[in-house]
Amino acid sequence: MKYHFGSKIKKIANEKDIPIKLISSELGLTKAGVYEIFKRKDINTDQLRKISILFKVTMSYWFDEEENKIGNYYYLGNDECANKLLQATQLIESLEDKIKIKDELILSKDELIASKEKMIRTLEDKK
Repeated sequence: MKYHFGSKIKKIANEKDIPIKLISSELGLTKAGVYEIFKRKDINTDQLRKISILFKVTMSYWFDEEENKIGNYYYLGNDECANKLLQATQLIESLEDKIKIKDELILSKDELIASKEKMIRTLEDKK
């Protein structure tokens, strides 16, 4: 197999800022043991399962030939899958922006209503 598990594990650990100490603790290894994994082409399935849980990726992620990542999201599949994930991510961001704007408008209207109610009470008190 041309695949090198150790280098991919090291790369993802760096991208996700996962400390070596945490990896060694989860695997029951010393830090030197983790660095040895980084050098190996293969890995036992129990270690790979533990690393997958720690890295929050599926076991099948490690066997995918392509590096599939958009932003902070890893996906399995082809370019069509990547495009759909990208579109969904952009849609979510757009909707979050719209919600923020609407929340600001609601707050502004609430403040205006409170101001008008205060003015009405003041005018009623003057009668």
